[in-house]
Amino acid sequence: MSAPHPLLEGLREAWLVTAHPLVVEHRKGGEPRVGDADALWEGARKSAGALRDFGLRAGDRLAVLLPPGVAYVQWFLACLGARITFVPCASLAGVPAQAVVGGSGELAALPSLERASRPGERVLLRSGQGWERMDDDALREAAAARDLGPLAPGLRVWSGGGWRDRRSVSRELLPLLARGCAVHVGIREEVPPGSFAATPSLAIGASDRIMRWLERYPETLRGARLVALESLDQPARAAA
Repeated sequence: MSAPHPLLEGLREAWLVTAHPLVVEHRKGGEPRVGDADALWEGARKSAGALRDFGLRAGDRLAVLLPPGVAYVQWFLACLGARITFVPCASLAGVPAQAVVGGSGELAALPSLERASRPGERVLLRSGQGWERMDDDALREAAAARDLGPLAPGLRVWSGGGWRDRRSVSRELLPLLARGCAVHVGIREEVPPGSFAATPSLAIGASDRIMRWLERYPETLRGARLVALESLDQPARAAA
């Protein structure tokens, strides 16, 4: 990825001193998929090459139908480097994009969308019946997130957001990556509690159902702290 986006440079600096996993996917019926800094950068380079080969260029939009995880982050980094707008979504209904990354990671064209100059547009998110843009300033502010005091390099964090709305992108994805946290995603009730090798030290953005489920397994959590996103700067409540 040539001419890196400023946020990419910040991530690179934070990750150079990081030896632990940065993204850990937990999926039913399989081993966790671990993405360290090398895996994320290498995947992003390959994805950026795929975007170029597909004919996408700066200012275009890419819809991404991927759940939170390693591939999601790789495509996000690739889009930043190529100045292509990243559009995470659950469906393609009404999505204004030139191409899409499907659930298995393949690129496909979408019905023609007029190319337009969109200076600074980096992420496009659904907001009610419309769309909300995040520009460079918004990304920089979210990555800084000075009010999220407990986040630190190496901290194991369970992220329960879908990374498709402004709140979970701004308050989970970006600050967690920028801090070099080990972000755990994909934990569900049907996943055996002993199936993840490393447990989160914080659980943010998790639903009450997931919080209750986690608290039933203190032997898995090993005393981990569970806090809601809104109270990260408040004293954490202890696991059961």
